[in-house]
Amino acid sequence: MQIFETRVTDMHYDADFDRVEAAVALIVKPQAGQPARRIRLRTSQPLKGATPVEERLAADAQRLALRMDAQRHPGPHHA
Repeated sequence: MQIFETRVTDMHYDADFDRVEAAVALIVKPQAGQPARRIRLRTSQPLKGATPVEERLAADAQRLALRMDAQRHPGPHHA
C-alpha cells in the first residue's frame, strides 16, 4: 500500500481522557495497477507529546491503514 496524502480533520478534545480525537483522510493506492482511493479513519492521541498532536494523529492513522491492509492481503512476511 502506498499513502499519497494524509489530512487531519474534525479534531475534538476529550477532557475526560485528556486526548485529541480526529478523523484522518488518507489517499492510498492499495496495490500496483489499482487506482488511488480515499479512506477515512478515526484515531486519538494524548494532548501532550514530543511532537505536535496533528503529526501524531496522522502517523497513527497511517500505521492503522497499513496494518489493516496487511491483514487483508497477507504476504510472505505477514502471519
